[in-house]
Amino acid sequence: ATLIGLFAAPIVLAKDGWDDHDRSTKFTTRDIAIDYLESCAPNALLFTYGDNDTYPLWYAQEVENIRPDVRVVNLSLLGTDWYIRKLKEKVNESAPLPITMPDGKYVQGVRDVLGYQDYHIQGYTELKHLFDIMTSDHSEDKVSYQDGSEENFLPTKNMKITVNPDEIIATNTLSASQKDQIVPALEWKYNKNYVSKSELAMFDILAHNNWKRPIYFAITVPSENYIGLDKYLYNEGFAYRLLPLKNQIPD
Repeated sequence: ATLIGLFAAPIVLAKDGWDDHDRSTKFTTRDIAIDYLESCAPNALLFTYGDNDTYPLWYAQEVENIRPDVRVVNLSLLGTDWYIRKLKEKVNESAPLPITMPDGKYVQGVRDVLGYQDYHIQGYTELKHLFDIMTSDHSEDKVSYQDGSEENFLPTKNMKITVNPDEIIATNTLSASQKDQIVPALEWKYNKNYVSKSELAMFDILAHNNWKRPIYFAITVPSENYIGLDKYLYNEGFAYRLLPLKNQIPD
C-alpha cells in the first residue's frame, strides 16, 4: 500500500493539473542563493555542503549569469575523482582551482581515506609539507602493514600555513591599514582522526592558493567541515571568510 501511495500522488497531480502547486511566483530559494554568491569577494571560492546551498547557486550562475566569477565547491562531491577533475577546469569566469594532484593520485580506490598516525611531531607543520607526505608514492612516506601493503597517512594534526603580510596586502585579502593585525601563520589543530579524499583536495587548495582567491564557507556548512580553522573564519553576509587575522579564540 505504501508503494502504491508513493506513485499515486504524482499521477493524481498530473491528472488534475498543477495549479495548486504552482511555484512560478516563489523566489525565496533563488534570492537566498544570490545572497550567498553576493556575500563573496570577486573571484572567490565558496565551499558548500548540501543540495539546498549548492544547486540554487549553480542555477543563479548558469541561468541568470549572477556572479559567474565565484566557484562553488560542494564538499559532499569533493570526495569523488570526477568532481576534483572538473574543479581543475575553467568554468564561466572562474579560473581552475589550485589543485596540484595529478589525476592518478586521487582516482577511485586511491587515497580514499588516510589514517592518522601520531608521530609526536613538535609544534605545527606546514600544510604543504603534510600534503606532500600524504600524496607521496615513496615507501618511506607510508605506513607498512603485516600483509605487505603500504598506505599514506597523516603524521600530525597540528597544521600551519605561513603568512607573508606583503602577499596578503597585494592580493587585497586585507588592507595595508590592517598589516599589524596579520598573523605570521595560520596555526590550527585538525579536527578528525582521518583524511578523506574531500579533505585531501581541500588541503591541496589551501596549501597552494597563496591567498590569490578569497576562500569562504557557506554558513550552512557543518562546523566539523571547517577542518579546525574556526578561529580564522569571519562572517561576511551568508558566508564565513578565511582570513589571517589575530583573534581571541583559544585552540
